[in-house]
Amino acid sequence: MTKYNGYSINTVKKLYAIGTEASGERELSNTLEEAGYVDYDAMQIAMAGYLYGSEITIEEKEYYRIGEPAIVYDQYLPSSNFAENKKEAGVSIITTKWLHSISAIFFSGKVSRGIYKMTGTVIGFGGDDEPVIYPTNWAEKTNIKNLDELEKIL
Repeated sequence: MTKYNGYSINTVKKLYAIGTEASGERELSNTLEEAGYVDYDAMQIAMAGYLYGSEITIEEKEYYRIGEPAIVYDQYLPSSNFAENKKEAGVSIITTKWLHSISAIFFSGKVSRGIYKMTGTVIGFGGDDEPVIYPTNWAEKTNIKNLDELEKIL
């Protein structure tokens, strides 16, 4: 497989910090441009810093999700929020809280797509209040067969 084409965790931390220090979206955009970051990912990460500040700690961890995210240009696309017909700020992941929510009922039949382990950092929250991550590497398909097995390792 090709090398993952996303930002490293150190760059994610830097971009998030730029967002936390911005006093507004225009300043944020200008600061990113001055620093040479003019792409969608940089803006999403910095915007997360602007919106969430100290609510989120940028640290690389392992997470799980149902199905491999869509790929373009050797990196993952953000998840889709079909209820609101828009893209999330990152890739949706599963938490114990989410497993016990009404949303999990609608996804339990999709486990056949596989459960994937992903590395990345939380950069926001999706439409169902599930965390969304900025992936820092390719996902690995696991041997987990159902949500009960998944819950045991979360």
